[in-house]
Amino acid sequence: MKLVIDRQKWLRGEGTEKSYLLRSEDGKMCCIGFYSLACGMNKNDIIEITAIDEAREKGRIVPEQMEWLAKRTSPTSVISTTDANYLMAINDDPDYTDSYREQRITKEFATHGVEVEFIN
Repeated sequence: MKLVIDRQKWLRGEGTEKSYLLRSEDGKMCCIGFYSLACGMNKNDIIEITAIDEAREKGRIVPEQMEWLAKRTSPTSVISTTDANYLMAINDDPDYTDSYREQRITKEFATHGVEVEFIN
């Protein structure tokens, strides 16, 4: 699978308090937001959602190819995986350069068979 992240719409480096899969105020998305749409989720599924585990807890249907981002710990509890937490940390940390951020995100997605391309 190929994932295209548009830098003009990419929400990054603003810290976790302002980060969403899709932020309603400006339509920007974190890297997992772009991946969610590429995997078939729609914007209503991810708007103002902070992580895939939250989407699941709110009853959103998460495509099978995204299973590596969240795991069920009990019949009623879902948490982000280590890989998801890593992506969110790299994406949101204001101390990283975009070059470093893109390199780390590309490498992490590649471990799950996803080729990432950054445009604009």
